[in-house]
Amino acid sequence: MNRTFDPRRPSAPVSPREKRSIRGGLVLAAMATLAALFAAIAPQPSAGALNGCAVQRITNLSPGGDSSLFNDSVYPFRGKLFFSGDDDGDIGNEPYFWDGSKVRLLKNVMPSRFFSSFPDFRANTATRLFFTARGSNRTGTELWVTNGTTGGTRLVKDLTPGSGSTFFSEFTVAGNRIFFTARDHIGDALFVSDGTRVGTRVVRRFVSGTRPRQLVGFKNRVYFPFRDSVAGEELWVSGGTAASTRRFVDLFPGTSSSSPTIARAHKGLLYFSGRRSFNDGTADLWVTDGTIAGTRGVKDLRPGTIGVGRIESSVVVGGNLHLWINDGNAVDLWVSNGTKRGTRMVGNLNIDSINFSTPDQYQPRTAAAQGWVFYQDTRARTGREWWAWKNGQRKLVTGIAPGVGDSSARWAPIVAYKGSVYMAATNARQGKELWRMRCPA
Repeated sequence: MNRTFDPRRPSAPVSPREKRSIRGGLVLAAMATLAALFAAIAPQPSAGALNGCAVQRITNLSPGGDSSLFNDSVYPFRGKLFFSGDDDGDIGNEPYFWDGSKVRLLKNVMPSRFFSSFPDFRANTATRLFFTARGSNRTGTELWVTNGTTGGTRLVKDLTPGSGSTFFSEFTVAGNRIFFTARDHIGDALFVSDGTRVGTRVVRRFVSGTRPRQLVGFKNRVYFPFRDSVAGEELWVSGGTAASTRRFVDLFPGTSSSSPTIARAHKGLLYFSGRRSFNDGTADLWVTDGTIAGTRGVKDLRPGTIGVGRIESSVVVGGNLHLWINDGNAVDLWVSNGTKRGTRMVGNLNIDSINFSTPDQYQPRTAAAQGWVFYQDTRARTGREWWAWKNGQRKLVTGIAPGVGDSSARWAPIVAYKGSVYMAATNARQGKELWRMRCPA
């Protein structure tokens, strides 16, 4: 969106009658604009159904093909769905939410005709939703928080003092705090925040370009893969202080790396993948209860090879943890209860790993609703679309962009909310919009 100011002025004096006419025209134009805006944010008719699944466009803040969503981030919190919306008018890119019936503005964080806040929702505790935004030209892009109301939306802390911006990377929640990585005016660091200015601080600073990635909260601590010169890339942990930030376990002894990837915590265990040696037969999938004694290998996911079965993403379906495992050739769906016998492939879907692999690990790239697992796949005849799997059945569910066109950006996030899944998508006639998919149970 390119909003510019028109400095033109009348070249001759204007009569009182002409002034009244101009004022009347401006009032009518303003009323028409408001009417169009309210019509735009009303829920749109269903886009139809494909393979028994209903697909509906939710937003249309910028009629005429312009995008209503600034980015792909869609975030559920306290019965609402939050996203960065763009009305292509005086409000611009600001935080909006969908309450199940209407799209509403949360707050005009940057109240200006010429600038926007460009919010990006990142993590939440039980009572606070955190996002990054540019609140003014005096603070740049910084950390904000909301309780879901206009009055409860505020700046947390200006981490990079002055007009400079902080560059945020990954977020996760651990108990009533969030952990995140960012680059401020000093450099790369791991931060922690409880939503207050005093409670937002640096945990530990890292050499530029080596900040932690793939943060996952578990039992009030944060776990992440990290590489150093002593043990290579291994699993680390932090309790929110520099002293508590340390290597958790060295799976591959010496300077070689176990190259761990973390799935999520489920039923008291944290699931992650990694290798203990270059020999075949060692476990790829691991679990821990947060203690060294309770850290154990579960299963070799690639028997007969020396490669590692890498976890790309995960989702809980019907109380069971499902893992998207990359075997080096493609990504398939597995289920695990933390035991060797209870870990098996359930969906031989043969998905190209490019649909999962991304440095933005905080974005969920798979979701579940009504027993269906939703995921993104790219096929020659359909392009990049959303698919659903359940009990061995796989089907295309969107078709938002007919033919070989892509309806979603690569690695676009998807979230479950009130029995449906929501994501950002586009096609040839419309810009990036919020869409809903629902398949029967």
